[in-house]
Amino acid sequence: MIIYFLVFHFTFHIEATNDPEGIIELIKSSGCSVGISIKPKTSISDIYHLLDKIDVVLMMSVEPGFGGQGYIRESNQRIKGIKDYLNENCLDRVLIQVDGGVKLHNAREIIDYGADILVAGSEVFKADDPVPVSYTHLTLPTK
Repeated sequence: MIIYFLVFHFTFHIEATNDPEGIIELIKSSGCSVGISIKPKTSISDIYHLLDKIDVVLMMSVEPGFGGQGYIRESNQRIKGIKDYLNENCLDRVLIQVDGGVKLHNAREIIDYGADILVAGSEVFKADDPVPVSYTHLTLPTK
């Protein structure tokens, strides 16, 4: 049996490679959009030179690998730092995605700091009734 997958976007951890440019080139050559994921302890300046080559920055706001962790508040300044850099360098087409500790009580604040996409894992999937939680995330008021 052969199983085929259709992939449109691929995100990789910047900390997992010594050749991010090569990975970006490989992903783009396959016709996919590209994202770079960055852990909380990695300096955001480590990816500045790559931002003009990618489509999404995935800001990890917890240490990856363990669901249900609390949001690291210092992530707000990191999100703002990336957003400011993107705006200052005419790269506002690059989206900022935030994953880790995203809850209903902090989602609006994360968006206000510059996030374009929120990943709400345990907030939704550990809820007694995930449908209203999902709906509430989707209908957050805009500024």
